[in-house]
Amino acid sequence: MTDPALLGVDWGSSRLRGYVVAADGRILEAAESDTGVLTAERSDLADALVALLGGWRARWPDVPIVASGMVGSRTGLREVPYVSTPAGVSEVRSGMQVVAIGGMRVAIVPGLVHRTGGSVDVIRGEETILLGCPVDVATGVAAIVLPGTHSKWAQIDESVITDFCTFATGEFFDSMLHSGSLRDLLEAEPDHDPGAFRESVFRGLESQGLLHDYFGVRAQVVTGATAAWGIPSRLSGLLIGYELAEALRRGLVAPKGSVAVVGDGALADRYREAIEIAGLTATVAPAVPCLARGWLLLAGASQPKAS
Repeated sequence: MTDPALLGVDWGSSRLRGYVVAADGRILEAAESDTGVLTAERSDLADALVALLGGWRARWPDVPIVASGMVGSRTGLREVPYVSTPAGVSEVRSGMQVVAIGGMRVAIVPGLVHRTGGSVDVIRGEETILLGCPVDVATGVAAIVLPGTHSKWAQIDESVITDFCTFATGEFFDSMLHSGSLRDLLEAEPDHDPGAFRESVFRGLESQGLLHDYFGVRAQVVTGATAAWGIPSRLSGLLIGYELAEALRRGLVAPKGSVAVVGDGALADRYREAIEIAGLTATVAPAVPCLARGWLLLAGASQPKAS
């Protein structure tokens, strides 16, 4: 078996994932548990990490351990302060902190904070993915989107994260679909309706009032203009289209530009489709290889001192 270069920990709100990463970024082994930072008692987090990594640590006692995500939040193992943008590998690495747990030294990656005008935005975990994205920036600024509950749009200029913006698109979709006024209209969960999705992406791109257009999804169904089974596709298209329009308006992606969609499965495909509907170019890359490369870059120099 290839010797690992590091053990990587991706610790989110609801899941704990660990990876054995080779020097070339390949994932050699993987494991996970449902011990999320927000689903477990803080006093149980250290034991969960030891349980996940203990066997690997016994086999490879000298490889570094790098952890990113909510592990560095105020509810995680150690609150690690945000690093301000612009930030590249050296700036993020300088903000890392090491904690000693069960005989292991774990380097925790800080999140990033972006301030512009009177607004502020933060990310934790995505900074590692962004730093590891194999994006060709030779021709200028790269635009990247990480779809999810809280979608992140970011710009990278010569390997430095210069700008990012969060959209609570997935959270809004789930809340409005299952707790809002559309709930009583829902039928059995349907397959994706490409026509409804495409039509709604256009509506979202041109929307002058998202709250009105959201209610319009219900109005179309109750008046018989559209079928109830297409509600999820219509709502998804509307929200993603509106998100994309906002990203364009904020200059996070250039008109007729290219966007790297970093994600997996159907959601990444929806974003790729919406981006192409808007007349942009889209490429899709899986998240875990980017995450692994980010860990490798951050572990490439001397580790920060334990405190």
